[in-house]
Amino acid sequence: MAVLLFFIFGGLVAAALPLVAGGLTVLGANGIVRFITEFTDVNSFVSGGLGEQSD
Repeated sequence: MAVLLFFIFGGLVAAALPLVAGGLTVLGANGIVRFITEFTDVNSFVSGGLGEQSD
């Protein structure tokens, strides 16, 4: 996938941006879920990460 992005965007930095943005999105979502679990009950599928990965 990274090789395909390299050829589509024509550069290493441009090809890495979507991958970095996706990684930061996953980390941010996990952080938000962990924060919410401190105050309320959350389904085990969400807190275990399966809810995010099933998209």
